[in-house]
Amino acid sequence: MTSALLNHPPRILYWILKLRGALIGLNHKPFLLSNPRCELCSLCNLGELEDVLHFGGVCPILQEFRVLFLGRRSLAREELVEFLDDQNKWVSLAKYCRAAWG
Repeated sequence: MTSALLNHPPRILYWILKLRGALIGLNHKPFLLSNPRCELCSLCNLGELEDVLHFGGVCPILQEFRVLFLGRRSLAREELVEFLDDQNKWVSLAKYCRAAWG
C-alpha cells in the first residue's frame, strides 16, 4: 500500500480514500442516524439508498460516466471492490468520481 500511495497523485488518492471510507457527501451516511427516506438517491427514482455502491455502480443517471471512465454501464458490489483494490484502476475510478460528482 505504501508504494501505491507514492505512485499516485493526491487528487487520485483523495477519491479512493473518500470511496473506501464512505466519506463522499452522499445522502446515506453510515456513521449518522437519520431518516431512511432522506437517504434515498435524489438523482434517480429507484428508491435505493444513495451509498457508495449506488453512486459507484448502480445509479442509472451516472451510467454515462461509468461507461466513459470504467467501461461498464453498471458495477456489482464485487466489481466495485475490485476497482478499489486494484491500484491500476484507481485513476479511472477517480476520473469517474470527479466527473460524476461535479
